[in-house]
Amino acid sequence: MPLKRKSIVFIINHLAFFVSHRLPIAIRALEEGYKVSLITGKSASLILDKEARQKIKKYDISIKTVQFSSTGTNPIRELLGIIQISILLKKIKPNLVHCASPKGVIYGGIASKVAKIEAIVFAISGMGYAFTKRNSCLKKTLSSIFFLIGRFSFSHKNKIVIVQNNDDYNILKEHKLAKKSEMILIEGSGINLKNFENINLDLKEKIILFPARIMKDKGIYEFVNAVKILCVKYDNWKFIVAGTHDYESPNSIKKNIITDWKKIKNLQFLGHLHTEDMNNLYKLSSIVCLPSYREGLPKSLLEAQAAGCPVITADTVGCRDAIINNETGYLVPPYNSSEIVKKIELLINNSRLRKELGTKGINNANKKFGIDQILEKIFNSYEKLLNKNF
Repeated sequence: MPLKRKSIVFIINHLAFFVSHRLPIAIRALEEGYKVSLITGKSASLILDKEARQKIKKYDISIKTVQFSSTGTNPIRELLGIIQISILLKKIKPNLVHCASPKGVIYGGIASKVAKIEAIVFAISGMGYAFTKRNSCLKKTLSSIFFLIGRFSFSHKNKIVIVQNNDDYNILKEHKLAKKSEMILIEGSGINLKNFENINLDLKEKIILFPARIMKDKGIYEFVNAVKILCVKYDNWKFIVAGTHDYESPNSIKKNIITDWKKIKNLQFLGHLHTEDMNNLYKLSSIVCLPSYREGLPKSLLEAQAAGCPVITADTVGCRDAIINNETGYLVPPYNSSEIVKKIELLINNSRLRKELGTKGINNANKKFGIDQILEKIFNSYEKLLNKNF
């Protein structure tokens, strides 16, 4: 009688995030003989959802969509999503569940308890909106709810919790959501270094790139305020925002504000770019700026370094772990446009310094963030869990 295939289920907020941050894990699982399924919430963007589905269709991955969404607040719909996940898990009966994204982790953990899943991975790719430093009453409430529900969601005996930065590691340990022996620090989701081979720093153009969704917590206000100052003095430089609008998020920027921003000289909004186009933009850019308020470990900054771009980012959770300050880029105080201006000016006026930081960035990315070494750590975690059950 043939051995039954090992089975893994990924639970995640929406398909676009799965494709950008988890698809290489699923592909590796298929190569190692796993049966792979994906349970996902509803996406706010039909265009991104369609594009993601087309990419996933190339592989033998079953997709099931349930009611919850990354920005949903309707308690009935969210509860229905959890129930649907638990029903699917009981039907699929996977050996292992891999939960990622904030709701994927919480809802997946609860549903896995109900479905009596024996092995589970919680992948914390950033604690999200509720944990940004400027705490409003809403954020404090959301973070309190996270820890309250999280204690139940994380109460699996056979689990591994993957975090991407030291701050999140310490938060989870402080709130006793996981023991030290159950946690592992893996720096990022990994980048495909083959996309950034043979970078020629002499081909860089006068482009300063903001590579993120257009949301408050990405530091877009600080970047635009810096551009307003810089574009007057450096009118031969282009300032580019490459990322989608997320109007359903509490962090969203109003359309009329973006309309006003588009009038700023030399500031361009390119919207969502396909992976190949985004990689080419990194290769052409001389400086990358992402003054985000909080991240897991921003993949955009890892790719920027791989492409030889000096990075200017905020001294905040996740961002500070992504670069080497004063070697591959600069950390600036959060919410501080004037410091962004100073660091961008420093790099604009010193091409030798840009090359020096860019070269060190390439070395840092090759040493620490390649997808192969990240996958090796993740699958070692899988084996550790599964060996307890066999």
